[in-house]
Amino acid sequence: MAIKIGTVLVLAFLYLPLLIVVIYSFNNDIGQTWPIDTFTTKYYTLAWQNSQVRTALGTSLLVATIATLLAFVFGSLAAFAVPAQFAVLHQHGDFGFSQLQLICK
Repeated sequence: MAIKIGTVLVLAFLYLPLLIVVIYSFNNDIGQTWPIDTFTTKYYTLAWQNSQVRTALGTSLLVATIATLLAFVFGSLAAFAVPAQFAVLHQHGDFGFSQLQLICK
């Protein structure tokens, strides 16, 4: 039960500030006051009309896609290699020391 509470607290610590920034991004006032009087999307409209912002968004999505694919490929290769390496070490009778050998290779 304590680990669940700790997990919730850590996730709240990480995501609550992001949520607050997103809420404030819809504020119509220049100054950040609470409570927010009026909500607007005019700043998002202005940003979307800028071609450099759209280009930057496209570049970010492209880089994120490439990084995700590379992580998937290399992570999958590592996941397949680890059991094979353990099997080789176990056949040679030095399985007790294999974790350290696997890390150091």
